[in-house]
Amino acid sequence: STSPVSVSRSLGGEGQRQQPLPLERELARKNIPPLAKGAYPTERQFLSVANIAANIRYDTDPKKSWDTLQKLAKGSSGTVYLGQPKDRMLMQKYPRVAIKKFDISEETEIKELENEIQLMSVSNHPNIVNYIEAFQWGGRNNSSTKVWVIMEAMTMGALNGLLEKSYRPWYSQDHRQLEACIAYVQRECLQGLAYLHSFLRVHRDIKSDNI
Repeated sequence: STSPVSVSRSLGGEGQRQQPLPLERELARKNIPPLAKGAYPTERQFLSVANIAANIRYDTDPKKSWDTLQKLAKGSSGTVYLGQPKDRMLMQKYPRVAIKKFDISEETEIKELENEIQLMSVSNHPNIVNYIEAFQWGGRNNSSTKVWVIMEAMTMGALNGLLEKSYRPWYSQDHRQLEACIAYVQRECLQGLAYLHSFLRVHRDIKSDNI
């Protein structure tokens, strides 16, 4: 997974393991045995729940539901934009969102991309960016396929942008202040990663662009 990690919201507690909220409900719905206390989900349990929770909307044009406002960042796998819903009722819940538009090429593994979206959909933690919905449309082959993922907007941007703007003033004024900021970021990232590791999932792309 390459799900973004949020450090803007503190857990308020230490070492609390949380199961993905949809997990137990969906296991019961599909007549799959529930998890024993403290047990990890099997591959079958996880994939069954993730597929339901992701609810990827195929052959649906997201431009009918979401407006793109401005470009926020360009990454190796796509471009992220600030957006908002067209529906006024939905705008009360999501006044601003992040829309990731993936760059699909002949080399893109669509199944791996779907797996990443599924992992995001079952990740429910204060230090992991919230998934809203995803769209895949445009055609059967990679050259015409389009994929958008709608996520919670992190209004302060990525960590690398904050470092570029603020690192030098911090360092020149007070080393202790800089160390406190580093410690805070490390703590919040580790809490998010510990949550992913609690159901045997690995991030694989920890960097300041994804924080």
